[in-house]
Amino acid sequence: FQLVTQLAGRAGRSKTPGEVIVQTENDRRFPLIKAAENDYEGFYRKEIGDRERLGYPPFAHLCLIEGRDKDRDRLVEGMEALYESLAEDRKWIAVSPPTPAATPKIKGEYRFHILVRTSRAADPNASRLRQSVRRAANDEAWRERYGDLRVVFDVNPYSVT
Repeated sequence: FQLVTQLAGRAGRSKTPGEVIVQTENDRRFPLIKAAENDYEGFYRKEIGDRERLGYPPFAHLCLIEGRDKDRDRLVEGMEALYESLAEDRKWIAVSPPTPAATPKIKGEYRFHILVRTSRAADPNASRLRQSVRRAANDEAWRERYGDLRVVFDVNPYSVT
């Protein structure tokens, strides 16, 4: 929605009227329809409702954990072990299983993600989220076995791709 709206705002700034053409496989996608209708309010109402129902920001805190390694099998094994460690704290966090990133391989390294989520109502300053992630990241057995994997913990990331 944002990209199409921003693009449309740039078209037609001169004396010549502008036109925006969007190429898509699915022209019935809600954000595209609302952007074409210039209906920010309609888009916002649905999006904010969906985010609340599904437990996404601004109603939740997120931590994106990205693991990278040249050895895919070892990376998957390490991320699975990290997932299992995080799962111990399921009483206050939600943890998605490791999945390949949207771009699964960059510069010869495989990428896998784990998404950890906590409700802002139950964890207003994300302290429980941070505590769970810190505990899992500092687990002695995990560090001994998988400490050479490149793992980044991004609390409240700008993007999850």
